[in-house]
Amino acid sequence: MPLSAAWDNTFTSNLSYSNSDKTVAFAGDGYAYSTDGFLIISPNATQPYVEVTIGALIGSPSDTYPRIGIAGKSGTPFIYLQRNGVIIGSGTYAAQAALVFNPGDVVRIAFATSNQAWFSVNGGPWNLGGTADPSNNTGGISLASISGSTTLFITAEWVGAAGPVATINTGSTPFAYAIPFKFEPLNDMLPADPNGWSKIDRSPGILITPNSKTVYRGYANGGTRSTKLYNKATPAKLYGEFLISNIPASSNTAVGISAKSVSLTTRTHYAAIGQNGNFFTNPPTINSPCLPVLVAGDVICFAWDTAGQKIWFRKGAGLWNANATHDPATGAGGWSITGLMADDYAMYSYIASSGTAPHENTVRTAAEFTQAIPAGFTAWIASAAAPKGAKVWNGSAWVTKPAKVWNGSAWAAKPVKTWNGSAWA
Repeated sequence: MPLSAAWDNTFTSNLSYSNSDKTVAFAGDGYAYSTDGFLIISPNATQPYVEVTIGALIGSPSDTYPRIGIAGKSGTPFIYLQRNGVIIGSGTYAAQAALVFNPGDVVRIAFATSNQAWFSVNGGPWNLGGTADPSNNTGGISLASISGSTTLFITAEWVGAAGPVATINTGSTPFAYAIPFKFEPLNDMLPADPNGWSKIDRSPGILITPNSKTVYRGYANGGTRSTKLYNKATPAKLYGEFLISNIPASSNTAVGISAKSVSLTTRTHYAAIGQNGNFFTNPPTINSPCLPVLVAGDVICFAWDTAGQKIWFRKGAGLWNANATHDPATGAGGWSITGLMADDYAMYSYIASSGTAPHENTVRTAAEFTQAIPAGFTAWIASAAAPKGAKVWNGSAWVTKPAKVWNGSAWAAKPVKTWNGSAWA
């Protein structure tokens, strides 16, 4: 039975496997395929990244084989990087000295849902060089004979006598090089951070960064919910923050809370702030002015009183609901959300855009908050656990514990008193 995150060991002609099927050796002509596959329009919204380490090779760097790339198991569609640095896909491209690979080299492969592929060797330039960069979706090369319904696989091809050895890494072990922004390990072995966005509860077309903190529009509009949930029936006062990392003028976004069991795109049983600054909820349907228009760099804060069935929003340190009389700490004001169904609720992001400009929403943990939590409320997403070892949180990162104490704004010599939250007493 083939293992995930490996080569598919059911392909046995002239092939042998080792290292839990992550390494394949060719005894003659043959193809090796990754166990994990993907579609051009992936139902899991994956833009995969993979590394293949080249082992033993015969021949010379000017040879056509081996070829490493992406292909369907019927042979098409395909795109390959040949040993001699030539990419063949929708066309055949001039050899690139930086793409020639030899024993010990790492071939990097990134594939975007726009049907664009990139190759790099040992962290060198992508594809034909210049501005080619998968993180920016520039300089990609299309697959040949493409079909959106064909499952694609990472593929190694060899023609000749006993030849190469290749080891695949789809993300089950640390990569040798950084994953390009907006790409994910092919087998998604990096688990979703419980303090971030869910990798499962998201619309096709909405992509997520490997650290689970930022979602963005890939090839279609849609929504995403956080991994952390709270039930509406359980009394709680919850506070959270979103960073509007990027927001094109021609797009539409909303951030807030959403019931777990409803559609990510129809937007029912939710409460959110839209790009125009309006407050939205349904049911009952409300679309009313609340905050100034959202722009890139804004931090949107919210406070939800589940028992009181009210919610407050503000932009940064601004007024709650843009109203001086509204204050979650005292329970004053707030939008009524009594119409929301009894269910588990998540932090929620909806993204739509008519263009290709980046559009990103980032969820924050307590350690990343820019504003004070209202009195009586607790963080929706608590700070990440401290790493092993004698380290402390300094307000932005875990650091080696000094012979001093944190007084709320700086490290200070430990006094013979205790810190009460505002002064030593």
